[in-house]
Amino acid sequence: MYQWSIEEHVPAMNREYRVCFRETEGSSQCQGPRHACSGWSASPSYSSEFRDDTDNRGGGCNYSWTIEERVNTNLPVPQLCRVCFWESEGSSQCQGNRASCSGYSNGGFTAGFRDDTDNRGGGCRYQWKLECKNRW
Repeated sequence: MYQWSIEEHVPAMNREYRVCFRETEGSSQCQGPRHACSGWSASPSYSSEFRDDTDNRGGGCNYSWTIEERVNTNLPVPQLCRVCFWESEGSSQCQGNRASCSGYSNGGFTAGFRDDTDNRGGGCRYQWKLECKNRW
């Protein structure tokens, strides 16, 4: 069961953020860009799609995420952020809530999602984004 959350992230004034994804296994079962970022939080958008189609062959997908920041002087107040997840393939192997967001800044996890990819056709197509709002 997959779930995402933001922990110990304290957004600062005059900053905007994005979530970046990286896949490092390099298996042919992991399809799409191996490194992708969402849009910046001042104008949030989902990352490029990444498809996990792991099956009974050797190998798999090795994922990691990070939050990046940059200066944006048009954001003079601190932000509260949350991570959002979306699965868009719709295969029966992708189970649970296909689109959900965590709470804002240490506010809990996204709804659970289960990746049950196997030797059947189909896979799970993932995207992530970071949404932020003014703290006050």
